[in-house]
Amino acid sequence: MVRAIPTQYGFKWGACEITRLYSHGGHVTMELETNAEKLRVRVTPSGQFRIEQSGGRKSSMKVMGMIPDTITIPEVRNDRPIPGKEGADG
Repeated sequence: MVRAIPTQYGFKWGACEITRLYSHGGHVTMELETNAEKLRVRVTPSGQFRIEQSGGRKSSMKVMGMIPDTITIPEVRNDRPIPGKEGADG
């Protein structure tokens, strides 16, 4: 288990240091920093995230897609013969 180490305005957790920066008008801003990247995350009063890269290499940031709530399984059709298996059913 990786333990969080408190810092003056946040904590260091594994390879990342999380720091609270400031708040203004209901918005709060924090920074996530590693050796390769520095991101600022602003949370709006309505709970939306605004993320900006404030340091590091552009190639070090990868944006992943949304995690779906459900997994869609495509419909499977069993009425087509399997190639090379004609006549094997009976």
